[in-house]
Amino acid sequence: MHQHPDHLLLPIYRREIYNALDEVSVSASAAHLVKVWLGILTVRRVLSYWQPIDHSEEDEYNYIPQHMLEMTEGMLNGIVPKTTLKEKVEHWFEMSATTGELSESPYYNNWCVFDAGLATARLAIEPRFWQTAKIDRDTTDDDLHHQDGDTARWACTAYAGGEWTPSQRNNPHRESYGSWNRNTPEASGKRKEFWEWWLLQVASDSWQKVR
Repeated sequence: MHQHPDHLLLPIYRREIYNALDEVSVSASAAHLVKVWLGILTVRRVLSYWQPIDHSEEDEYNYIPQHMLEMTEGMLNGIVPKTTLKEKVEHWFEMSATTGELSESPYYNNWCVFDAGLATARLAIEPRFWQTAKIDRDTTDDDLHHQDGDTARWACTAYAGGEWTPSQRNNPHRESYGSWNRNTPEASGKRKEFWEWWLLQVASDSWQKVR
C-alpha cells in the first residue's frame, strides 16, 4: 500500500489477509467471526459519512447502516435469527439496486457507507461470498462487479472522498452526473490513513472481540 502510487490496498492483498485469518484461527467459525467483526468495526469508522439527501432526522432511512450493524451483531450474539438477517440483506440489495447512487453521482461516496454495511451483513450469512470473486494481481476494485465489493472497499471510498466535477450534460431538470478525481493530494492522504488504520489497528481489535 505504501509503495502504490495512489496508496491502494488492492483486492488481491485484502484477500490474502482474509485467507491468513483462516490459517491462524483455531477454527473456520472463529475466522468467520473475526472477519465479520472486522467489517463491523470498519463500518463504524465511516458511519458519520452517511448523510441521506432529502430525509428528515426522524426518518428511519437515516439509520439503515447503523441498523445493519445492529442486526449483524445481533446474529453473532444469537439474538437475531440468521433467516431474519438473510431476508433483510435481500431487501437491502433491492434498495441498493433501485435507489443507490451511481458512481457518477456527487452523492456516491455517501452511498458507499450503505454498501459497506450491506457487505458486512452479507458476510455474516455468506462466510465465503468474497472468496468467489475473480481476482488476480492486476485486479483493482473498479474491475470488480458491484456486488463483489468487500466492506473495506466501500468504507475506504467513503472515507477518502475526492473531488467531483459535474458533467456538461447536466441540466436543472435531470440528475447530476460527473466524475470523481480520487487521487487529489487530500484524497490520497486520507486513503493512506484509512488503510494504515485498517491494517494496524482494526484487525487487532477484531481479534479481541472473539476472545
